[in-house]
This record gives sequence, C-alpha cells and structure tokens, in this order.
Amino acid sequence: LSKNLTEEMLDSADFEILDPEYANFGAAPPLMLKAEDLGQEIAFSLQYIQEYLESDPDKKGCLSLCGYSLYEIQQFGNKHGIKVLDGEIAIEKDNVYLSDLEHMKGFEFDVVIVANCKEYVIPDQFKPEKEQHRDLSRLYVSMTRAKDQLVISYSNLPSRYLSHSEENFLTDEWTSYLEGSNPKLLGTPP
Repeated sequence: LSKNLTEEMLDSADFEILDPEYANFGAAPPLMLKAEDLGQEIAFSLQYIQEYLESDPDKKGCLSLCGYSLYEIQQFGNKHGIKVLDGEIAIEKDNVYLSDLEHMKGFEFDVVIVANCKEYVIPDQFKPEKEQHRDLSRLYVSMTRAKDQLVISYSNLPSRYLSHSEENFLTDEWTSYLEGSNPKLLGTPP
C-alpha cells in the first residue's frame, strides 16, 4: 500500500492510513498468479477455492472481482449458483462466495482470491486521478480479508498497484501452479 501512494492521496482529507493491527496467526506466503484472460482467472480461482476447502467443511473462501459492479457480480453469481456478498447476506451456510471489492469489508475468509487485478481495471482508468486512491483502499481491504491464503490474479499486465510488491508474493501462472487442472470455464460477469 505505502509503495503505491501518491502525494495527492496523502493530501486528501478523505484518505487516512491507520497502523495495522496484526492477528496472532501465520499464513502461507501470498500468491500472484497470471492467467490468459478473466474467464480463465475465474475458473482457476473457483477450482482453487474448492480444493482448498475440501480438507475442512467449516472453511470459507471468497473470490472478489475488480472492475465489476455488485449488480454484475450478482447476475453472474445467480447464473452459477454462487452466493454474493451484498450487504444483506450472512456467511454461515455456504463455503464459497463472490464479491466486489467494496463488500469484502467486515468479513474474514480462510482463502481470498482477488481477480482481475490488471492494469486499466484497477485503478479505474475512468475515475479522476484524485479519486483513484479509493480503489487502492478497497484493494487493500480485500487483501486483508484472508486468514490463511491470499491469491492475487491478473491477466495481461498486473495493476500498477502491484508493481512494487513482487518481492512479497510467490509469482507464477495459474496453468503452472495448478498443473494438470482443467477447470470448468464459466465465462465472465456481463
């Protein structure tokens, strides 16, 4: 986060940085995985979450998508029978959820995958430069929702927000990381 701040962000009255409060647990190093396109990102992400949760039926996972509205994600979730964090849902019954970056706040999951973290999607290129810090804040909050495993996924070029963080992630391609996998392609949100 701190390596991607600009003077405009720091001067904004709407932007405040608080020292993190660390929980008493350790986790696997975060992953940064590349795919050919968003459809492949979603397919590999959902397969990864399912495999991760197989060992314990009480674990929960969330796939958060950058660049989509809650409405678009709800349409996709409804089509594929995946619950979507929408401010109304409790995360008690199901194990796998979809979300936009905004609705991740306040939840914790054993595994979190933040997909579509590519350049021109986050930060939103159509927002004014002075408003783009909000995207960085939402990305940071989403990343901190993972208790055990965090995966950042992208296709093409990673977001500029990830440009100074390669040393903090294990990097690979989805096809190498889940070698031999043939995930079911579900497409992308409308």
